[in-house]
Amino acid sequence: RSTLGVEVPIRVVFDSPTVGKLAQQLDTQAEVRDAVRSVDRSGPVALSFAQQRLWFVHQLEGPSPTYNIAFALRMTGVLNHWALRDALNDVALRHEALRTIFVSDEGVPTQHVVDSALASVPVEVVGVEDHSLEDLVQAAALYEFDLSREIPLRARLIELTDSNAVLTIVLHHIAGDGWSLVPLLRDLGIAYRARV
Repeated sequence: RSTLGVEVPIRVVFDSPTVGKLAQQLDTQAEVRDAVRSVDRSGPVALSFAQQRLWFVHQLEGPSPTYNIAFALRMTGVLNHWALRDALNDVALRHEALRTIFVSDEGVPTQHVVDSALASVPVEVVGVEDHSLEDLVQAAALYEFDLSREIPLRARLIELTDSNAVLTIVLHHIAGDGWSLVPLLRDLGIAYRARV
């Protein structure tokens, strides 16, 4: 669409598996939709229906770990803590949902994307001196987000030895789902390697 100025339905792409067959299907007379473009997020943004439901539950019950999505990654080798912190912030900068707070404006819930200069993913670094690894991971997973004041992403790095750690990432469901984890981890890996 952006290169040739033509509209191609996705079905045609799959039904025309070669460039030659696809070229025969191009309709230069069809109306082309507008290209995807950046949108100003300086003002409030409406919530999706799923976000409205989660916001309502949050208002009704208060902060709760019920809708947390948590996972732990075992990391081996020398870990650069600063690069990890910066990489998490890079991911939040890339994905607005990870740096969004949810506030009420006269009873109407709205999203406010926190400016990238002000949004910082909290990263807690702890050792296992007095606690078991399982207890530390579980405590991180049970964090209670205040969605009106803090971004819905945080991390806990549990240092086991100089070259062995567990990174626990906690994401509130209002900002992601199970499908979100693959791109989040991919982007985090890319950002960490770039920062190192």
